[in-house]
Amino acid sequence: MSEYDDLADLFTPRLGELLVHLREQAGLSQIELADAIGVDQSLVSRIETGATRRPQRRTLMKIAQAFQEVGLQVTLEQLETAADRPTPIGALGLDDRLLRIHDRVSSYPPELQDAFYDALYATFRLLEASQRTNQDTD
Repeated sequence: MSEYDDLADLFTPRLGELLVHLREQAGLSQIELADAIGVDQSLVSRIETGATRRPQRRTLMKIAQAFQEVGLQVTLEQLETAADRPTPIGALGLDDRLLRIHDRVSSYPPELQDAFYDALYATFRLLEASQRTNQDTD
């Protein structure tokens, strides 16, 4: 490892920074990118601002494909590397419990991360449906 390896690492963007750069290079708005990958514009915004720290692998694959379709040479590996770059603790205003959960889930293989988040979102949907039912009966 040379002294330049550390220096190069300082200039490696996090996913949000990379996504903004690539999107602007492609001449796409957040809405256009969201439409191309089949997600809501708010997810693209959350990724770019760092509010979504590690999107699901399948989302990263769709992002890479969308940029490839407009002629940019972007790989899934590049996006995953950028997504795995650490975010300074507290930079997102998350409490310690969420940071510990994220750190633990980030150590799982990508397919297990996807399964974890799918189960988590399913749980949210059940809780929200239960809350709506309780509100309707009040």
